Amino acid sequence: MGDRERLVRAVGDAIDRLGTPDALGGHGLDLTGAWRAHAAGDPVPDELRRSARNAALVELAADEVLDRARSAVRQPLVVLKGPELAAHYPEGLHRPFWDLDLLVADAPGAAADLVAAGFTAGATDEDYAHHHHLPPLSAPGLPVPVEVHRTLGAQTWARVPPTVDLLARAVPSATGRDDLLALDPVDHAVFVANHAWRSAPLGRLGHLVDVQVLRIAARERHPDADLRLRAAARAWRLGRVWSLTVAAIEGELLGSRPLDPRLWPFRSRLRHTNDHSLPTRRGEFLYAALARPLTARFGPLGRSVRGPGATGRSPSSDGPPNRPA
Repeated sequence: MGDRERLVRAVGDAIDRLGTPDALGGHGLDLTGAWRAHAAGDPVPDELRRSARNAALVELAADEVLDRARSAVRQPLVVLKGPELAAHYPEGLHRPFWDLDLLVADAPGAAADLVAAGFTAGATDEDYAHHHHLPPLSAPGLPVPVEVHRTLGAQTWARVPPTVDLLARAVPSATGRDDLLALDPVDHAVFVANHAWRSAPLGRLGHLVDVQVLRIAARERHPDADLRLRAAARAWRLGRVWSLTVAAIEGELLGSRPLDPRLWPFRSRLRHTNDHSLPTRRGEFLYAALARPLTARFGPLGRSVRGPGATGRSPSSDGPPNRPA
């Protein structure tokens, strides 16, 4: 059995185990659950039917928004997450998304091009002065906002590669559009793993599926993909985040190895609950202790330190946890 078939089977088992539409939605598996029930001839619960209908509308609108953005912006566009990730999903799995993330060399210039083409902003540049992307822009009549990234969002202690380097390694988009680019799947996988830890650390099976489809894409592109992935994660200072994410994929999602004992505190969230926040001091401590490298947590004299660009935000405050990007 190949990697894709193994993943499809594992997601099907997870859907059967979770059962309820609420739990499937919490784990980002509601769209696959809806299509799986439909393909089997089973009744599709109303909640899942609504999810499928909304996702179809967003996908149609996103195609039009991408057309307008590509026509307006006079520089290469790299699509992050969203439709790019969805395009990597194997047959039988479906990934919803709600916005478009674009990485460019000149973010203010790209935003100006979009505004000149009729896109409008719902916030000011000052509101996003220290953010990794500019204020979201909306095309008139289309419910899919565009976020133009000047860099990639990451943990405060991470070392994100310069945008110019990411663009130099960019590859053709998996969406099939020859006018769009994507991150090399190695870069994309590390970025998506990091993004999952920022929003819902080890709390959504859908996040694990995202990373796994990019691991598969990296293996298809690079014979030494696993080595490249580990090296990239270390270069980002996200070695622990990556190793724990892979351990969760292989130990909990795929069941190909015993679950790493470090993940036991998160096991119930991955298996049952749809409450993916970290509301307690214990949860925050576990998150920091597991994810941060020692050099990011303690300075040479034992003082707790923060990485450059720290904003004082909670690690889980980067967007709504129950909505995939």
